[in-house]
Amino acid sequence: MTICIFSRHPSGRYYCPNCDPDGRRTVPIQNSIRSCPNSPMDRIASEKLGVGLEEVGHYAAALVRWAAAGFPVRSQAEVEQILHDHCNASCEAFADGRCSECGCRVNASRLAVANKIKMATEKCPKGRW
Repeated sequence: MTICIFSRHPSGRYYCPNCDPDGRRTVPIQNSIRSCPNSPMDRIASEKLGVGLEEVGHYAAALVRWAAAGFPVRSQAEVEQILHDHCNASCEAFADGRCSECGCRVNASRLAVANKIKMATEKCPKGRW
């Protein structure tokens, strides 16, 4: 889900100027989080990172879990085994070193911040590893 950038309407309710420039579809403040395909933040993330904000959120959550556990890592042999047996070989969600299910990078990198497989707290969103 993308968070719209809401503006306050004179009525006291809120609207997204990207989705509704005239402010005709206002929402109460407690319901101000909406999916917004026109959000400039989503476009920027897609253009600069090659992923949307939802995928960035998945990656951020993975980093938080990893940090909270004390930054445990898998051995390089484990990483390469997972990559070979579960990602490269048979997964339709794997393409160009990235998982299309979660948007995270999955590769043979020794740097955990550049490789979800290296983070010992993480698992495949499809349950393969």
